[in-house]
Amino acid sequence: MTATSEKYILTPSLVALKKEQEAIYFDYEFPNPLYFSRGKDVIENFLGQIPEEGVCFDEIVNPDIQMLFQLLVHHGILFNRDTQKKILSHGCVECSCNPREINCYLLLSQYCNLACVYCFNGDESYARMEKKIMSQEIAFQAVELFLQYLAPQGHLNLIFFGGEPLLNWDLARSLLKYYGNKELPEGKQIHFHLTSNLLEFPAGLIEDIKRYEISILCDVDGPAHLHNQTRPCCGGFPSYDRICRNLELLQKNDISYSLRSTITRTNVHSIEEIVAHHINLGSNVSSLVAINPITSDETVLPESMLPDPKDFTQGLLSAYRKKIAPANQIFPLNQMMETFKIGGTMQFPCGAPQGTTPTVDVNGDVYPCIYFVGISRLKWGTIQEAQNLYRSPILKSLKEETALANQLSCPTCPWKYFCGGGCPVKRVLIQANPKANEKIRKYCHEITCLPSKVLFPELIWEHARSQHQKNRENDSQYASSIPRC
Repeated sequence: MTATSEKYILTPSLVALKKEQEAIYFDYEFPNPLYFSRGKDVIENFLGQIPEEGVCFDEIVNPDIQMLFQLLVHHGILFNRDTQKKILSHGCVECSCNPREINCYLLLSQYCNLACVYCFNGDESYARMEKKIMSQEIAFQAVELFLQYLAPQGHLNLIFFGGEPLLNWDLARSLLKYYGNKELPEGKQIHFHLTSNLLEFPAGLIEDIKRYEISILCDVDGPAHLHNQTRPCCGGFPSYDRICRNLELLQKNDISYSLRSTITRTNVHSIEEIVAHHINLGSNVSSLVAINPITSDETVLPESMLPDPKDFTQGLLSAYRKKIAPANQIFPLNQMMETFKIGGTMQFPCGAPQGTTPTVDVNGDVYPCIYFVGISRLKWGTIQEAQNLYRSPILKSLKEETALANQLSCPTCPWKYFCGGGCPVKRVLIQANPKANEKIRKYCHEITCLPSKVLFPELIWEHARSQHQKNRENDSQYASSIPRC
């Protein structure tokens, strides 16, 4: 409720998006976008006249401007200093030792049946040639460990990962049988997920997926002529047709799945085609992920593989504007939409610094991220000795290195609170890597920065206009509540 006699000041973190007489305003640190379909000049004039010491509601005579004032307060664009202190005191929250959600990656195998040209599984760190697989003992200890750390009523997302997890599916099946029907203490829940190339299709897989409601992500880099260039089988044989046959089996059994394409210089100009192809193959989400330029061996990939960030941005924008698929079916657009819809911002770029994406390798070693496997300085701990896992100096160091407050490359950018500053792997593994030249470092920054600056405004306009229209249709009082300014 607005205190009528108190001074309200204009947020220093104001973002204003304008088109003719339309305008959107929000505080980029605590976004709650406020849309006006008309009256932009009057609103701009009012905001421009607010003195540094602030303005009181009681000082305003015009009823329309009073209504505007209340809207600006409600959306955090005007606030009193007491409110500001309260917000700032809660602006950076220490990460919990008992997260409400944990995405635990189990490396069921550390080798693969594909020979992807950009594979981030390093030969040394993943020991790929040794064809290691995880034992039951390690797997069950890992699940119990993170169930122990999980908060009451929390969700553990158990992700069968690799290498290629279907090469050790018997282990996954043991976990499914034990935990799939088990009632966990304190209201905790487990969800199962499979990330696979689907080149293999073990007997009984359809039944497993249905019985335990396993969500699926499969990689298809586009139509056959694109996919087979970057994701051949070991030995160089094409993999596309075999994968598609297995996708058809899923479709015939009414099993939903998502498809992902790693975007390289080979396919960056085909993003529209890739999205359409994914949807035609039956995918419920088309994920477009720009290649990470470093492996877990800390080997830098050739520049010739990297897409131009401008081309990547333009491809995403074109797919969005041409409505190749709804925005909520295209990653990263769907993730961007959720970021500002919930009115929150990102203090960290992902779950790794907060310990919510633990990766357990075949030896029982734990890392904060799949890209850190085998890198001794980034080892988080082991499942056998994990009493103080969430008080680890590794997490503390990651938080300091990746927190937005410490990102010198984007000190005043309003979009950093939406994008989180980009994948921390690119900072943690690239910035101090002597093999990474200036072009690689520039790529790591721009591949997140450029899409964020272009796509977030587009998505905010769509969201604001859509919400405005819904309000007009659903609330007869809504139209009369809009200031006539």
